[in-house]
Amino acid sequence: MLNSILNFLTRRIKSTVSRNQIKVFSIKRLGINKKHLSRGAIDTIKKLQQNNFNALVVGGAVRDLLVGVKPKDFDVVTNAKPEQIKKIFRRSRIIGKRFKLVHVYVGDETIEVSTFRSKNSSNVMFDDNGRITRDNSFGERDEDANRRDLSINALYLDPFNDQVFDYHNGVNDIQSKIIRVIGSPAERYREDPVRMLRVLRFSAKLNFSIEYETYINIKKYSNLINGIPKSRLFDEVVKLLLSGNAMKGMEELWSTKLYLTAMPFLHDVFTSQYLNNSDFTVNNFLTLALNLVDKRVKTSKTVSIGFILACLFWHRLLKDWNVNRSRGLREIPALLDAINKIMDENFTSSPIQKRYLTDMKEIWILQPRFEKRRGKAPFRLIKNIKFRAALNFLKLQADIKMVRPELVTWWDDFSTQKDEGRLTLINSLSHPSPKNSKARRKKIEENRPI
Repeated sequence: MLNSILNFLTRRIKSTVSRNQIKVFSIKRLGINKKHLSRGAIDTIKKLQQNNFNALVVGGAVRDLLVGVKPKDFDVVTNAKPEQIKKIFRRSRIIGKRFKLVHVYVGDETIEVSTFRSKNSSNVMFDDNGRITRDNSFGERDEDANRRDLSINALYLDPFNDQVFDYHNGVNDIQSKIIRVIGSPAERYREDPVRMLRVLRFSAKLNFSIEYETYINIKKYSNLINGIPKSRLFDEVVKLLLSGNAMKGMEELWSTKLYLTAMPFLHDVFTSQYLNNSDFTVNNFLTLALNLVDKRVKTSKTVSIGFILACLFWHRLLKDWNVNRSRGLREIPALLDAINKIMDENFTSSPIQKRYLTDMKEIWILQPRFEKRRGKAPFRLIKNIKFRAALNFLKLQADIKMVRPELVTWWDDFSTQKDEGRLTLINSLSHPSPKNSKARRKKIEENRPI
């Protein structure tokens, strides 16, 4: 309860610092490690400057450098127009309709280069709700800073003069660990409602608090999400779950109720996983699952979206599976019926790619097969492309005593052995009771009196 109160109060911290005066910091003063700068970004900026254009690293890369994280992607911003950028770089292409960008290919890197945006709305198109549908109005660097969504993303780095330009106290907000929308949150959310999800994602990723006006307007304008393509919303939710702090991301979706409009299928997840509507309390399985996802993200390991979906809906599936078995259905038909019910109720018109849903179902269907450890069944199972993901799923169940830990140990050993060792493991299993075996039944038939 105390933590909840502190989080509530922290969100409502208001800054009295002026946001109109540009601040210039040296890279050395901010503790930025220049070794983490991308060679592709530096070469791109150098070539633009050689062609008499202004160019800098912008946004998330600068933010990550400030918090001591090596950026995965580098964006460059310039006063060159997309067509001019395209002429300078032979290996490049213009993308985007809503806002034109240029992808510049340097070695194996893809550098996204954008043009300074203008506050002039003459070339900006809006829908009836105030959402920007087309934005190719170009301007100067200070105007571009005003058009960015968050203060922590409105930072510009010049790698040749070793300077960082800060227009909206982004450096201070990073040091204070606060997420803040630039300008009026209501206006910025109307321009692009996905910014609400981005606020939650960066809050989770960086473990920052959300400034009061930024936070409270998410609840107020969450209905604007309805006008956004579902596929784009799903992509943002996935990014949130892959932020490295998935539990905090889930908590933010829960507290703002943004999931109700952003991704309605999560309603089923929340009502199945959480104990009541007032406290954020999640079962041990999902806690372990999200911790595993975070661990893999932080160690740069791949994470299957299908695996995440399988974890999110597991307790709902168990409930329906058990109901089916109690009605007399055999194990596998009961499982398949439960899967079909979840698919029909949550994913009939889903933006989720079919391959993710296929992976989710495959992970579930493989779970009963781990009990079959004799004959050729184990050899067939380890050849399944989803074997490793399904085994990790089994391990989560073993961690909370849903399955026997020795079952996981046996499969771990089996998956690492060669054929001879695998046969030894199979032969080491205790044999089933004779009265239930096929051999026993055959013997009875053979000795039955005529």
